[in-house]
Amino acid sequence: MKTIGAVMLFLAAAALARADEPGFWQKLTPEERRAAGLEQLTPEQQRALDALAARYAADATTQTAAQTREAVREEVRTEVRREVAAEQKTKAAARAGLPADADRTVIRTRITGKTNGWTGQTVFHLANGQVWAQTDSKDSFWMPTAENPEVELRPGSFGWKLFLPERNAWVRVRRVQ
Repeated sequence: MKTIGAVMLFLAAAALARADEPGFWQKLTPEERRAAGLEQLTPEQQRALDALAARYAADATTQTAAQTREAVREEVRTEVRREVAAEQKTKAAARAGLPADADRTVIRTRITGKTNGWTGQTVFHLANGQVWAQTDSKDSFWMPTAENPEVELRPGSFGWKLFLPERNAWVRVRRVQ
């Protein structure tokens, strides 16, 4: 928002500076007046020409100011969206008890003890001290008993997934401890 105020202040200063400047008529050289066929204008016509040029410049300034305001607003909206998305990622990582850059983190550890897969309500106790629970109660996977199998926890589009690389199997999970 500070940017919009700065732009408006600049435009106001430019308008005041133009008020002290000579009019359009005085800025024309005799050659320019002659080439445009303006050398025979009366003083009233010269003032009218100055007023028209000033109005044209003011309209252009108003249009530029409006475009600048809209561009700045869009830039602010985009930045706010980025900040909100970053904050949501940080909060989601914090809820899972993970570092803020957890959206890129793959956690490699082991399930402690024996496992035969998951049955819909499986809780996974991991060697790193974390406890994760299966989120999809209809998902099940059976495998021969494995002791302390390696697992990877990976962030997905809709939460976290626990992968068993040796079995090429995965299940959606959420951290409970």
